[in-house]
Amino acid sequence: MLAIERTGQFKGRYHVLHGAISPVNGVRPDDLKIRQLVARVNGHDITLGELSREVNQYVMANRLGPDSGLSIPTIQRTVLDRMIATELMLQRAREIGLVPAPAEIEARLDTLRGQAGAPEDFRLMLTVQNLTESLLRDRLAEHIVTEK
Repeated sequence: MLAIERTGQFKGRYHVLHGAISPVNGVRPDDLKIRQLVARVNGHDITLGELSREVNQYVMANRLGPDSGLSIPTIQRTVLDRMIATELMLQRAREIGLVPAPAEIEARLDTLRGQAGAPEDFRLMLTVQNLTESLLRDRLAEHIVTEK
């Protein structure tokens, strides 16, 4: 969050997650005695569920295990900082009218379907990544915007 603070662009309030989600140790988000809101970025809420999903994807994408040397709170802070920075970028993109065309999103989705192979493999990929097709579309739209 310090990097975001230094930009001077964020005028909102931070709500920082305090707790440690640890699926390996059986600690789920519901087990923590904290509110569901972990951050609010200029009126956009980032929930504990969203953070958990992003943390899980980060851990899987980076193949982090118990021997990685990174604590769950460190990973959570890293992922939350990235989520806040992305949301700030997306808000700015909306302000200037930068939105991906539906055809761009569909083309990316078709590419992913092709890479997965059979439709059931695509559905399995979504399940493993804890995504729905709708959520994937949103992610693709965000990715396209951040590329521009």
